Amino acid sequence: MFRDEWIAPMGQTTPATAAADVLHALLVQRPDRLEGSTENSEEARELAMIAEALEAYECKRWPEGNGPGGKG
Repeated sequence: MFRDEWIAPMGQTTPATAAADVLHALLVQRPDRLEGSTENSEEARELAMIAEALEAYECKRWPEGNGPGGKG
């Protein structure tokens, strides 16, 4: 059966948004390591995918454009 909502793993006490925010914080750090990548390289493609994922997440997480800590 397909579910259209996220369900926390068994025994997880952290709310989904807190867990997603931790992943977001980690993902935001990765572009710094990829900065200066050669155009059309694997690293440049990874950087583009990260940027796309971050933008999509941030639009959902902070739809008003402002979030805690100056996000948006």
